[in-house]
Amino acid sequence: MSRCLFLLLALPALQLTGCRPAGELHAWLQYHNIKWRLVKTVMTMSVGDGSVDLRRAMKEETYAGSVTSGRVTVEYPAGLSSIAEDLAKKFDTFYPVVKEQLGINWSFDLVLKLVQVDPEASGFRYSIKLSRDRRLVFPMPVIRERPVSYWAPIVAHEVTEASMIAPKARNGLVLDDIFSGSFCLPTGTRWFRDGVSDYAAHLFHGKPPARVYEELNRVGDMLTSWSNCKHQPDWYDAACGLVFEIKNRFGEDAIATMISELSHDSAPDGLGLARAFRRTTGLDLDEFLKSYQTPWAGWTVRDETVDGKNCVKIVAIYPATPAKRRGVAAGDIVASFAGKPVTSAAELAHSLARQRPWEMAPVEVCRGGKLIPMRLKLIPMPPDIRLFLRLSQVGS
Repeated sequence: MSRCLFLLLALPALQLTGCRPAGELHAWLQYHNIKWRLVKTVMTMSVGDGSVDLRRAMKEETYAGSVTSGRVTVEYPAGLSSIAEDLAKKFDTFYPVVKEQLGINWSFDLVLKLVQVDPEASGFRYSIKLSRDRRLVFPMPVIRERPVSYWAPIVAHEVTEASMIAPKARNGLVLDDIFSGSFCLPTGTRWFRDGVSDYAAHLFHGKPPARVYEELNRVGDMLTSWSNCKHQPDWYDAACGLVFEIKNRFGEDAIATMISELSHDSAPDGLGLARAFRRTTGLDLDEFLKSYQTPWAGWTVRDETVDGKNCVKIVAIYPATPAKRRGVAAGDIVASFAGKPVTSAAELAHSLARQRPWEMAPVEVCRGGKLIPMRLKLIPMPPDIRLFLRLSQVGS
């Protein structure tokens, strides 16, 4: 089947926005595309200024050997065998984690090639096509005999998204946008694919960021219009925050259920996604996004180490907020929140997100070696903190 025939079949059908048979045709063609290669499926990675072409660097690197662990092979230059062994084991043990947490079977074998790069490198770029042999090859930049820390989670993101776009089993497929240059047919699933993939990346890294809920609070109601067809804003955190929120609100299996529902309802223009969300949660997706409010105590915190122990220090208190009213002060250490010990800012953010605005939350802060218990009545986080500050100053 030629690419021209693919376009003749798919494009007129997909123009029938919201037509389920059109979406089913798209899903059928997408599922078989990896075998028939009707159209190119390219995944692009770029970090920083993208100045280092990692594809070229892989070609110029000299490899001394390789190690394999399960479905993961890591090729390495001389002197880097221990790094290769660690990476192979870490990625191979991550396959079942993605299945358990998200219901996604990683559908590709993985080949990582260690690449020694300049310590002064200010960015990397790489692109890869999904291949018939279900084998993905990624570079792994290494600086001073240490892998670049943020690159491995990006690889985890890409493998997760590839496994939704081209799963081995049809019941794991999520519609992808079709685009080339200025031409694009959106499907309305961009936030879901990237949010789920970013969730996997944070699982791999083991450090979910605190900012995901703040970004969801700021731009969450615009996520359903996000697609590859438009300028790509920095909404990855918001999309990831929505995945965290769905799991927090509706259970650990909610994302897996949505993927299963999506695979059976592939209506384009986001209608299939909206119906999958409703069947999973019982709620309307647009209303859920518009009404979402991040619970807020009114502080800014950061991770610190005190006497060899990880803790969370309050560095600023906003006026006219629950923390201010209850006498919380900059310099206090958050010892526990909602009955659980706190050891990181991300942990505190996720504990906060599991509460609801206007609920009372028990908090313990440590000040001068003394533990101070209190209860905070949480409020919705304002979408614009600067505007909130100006208005609170006017009110005072």
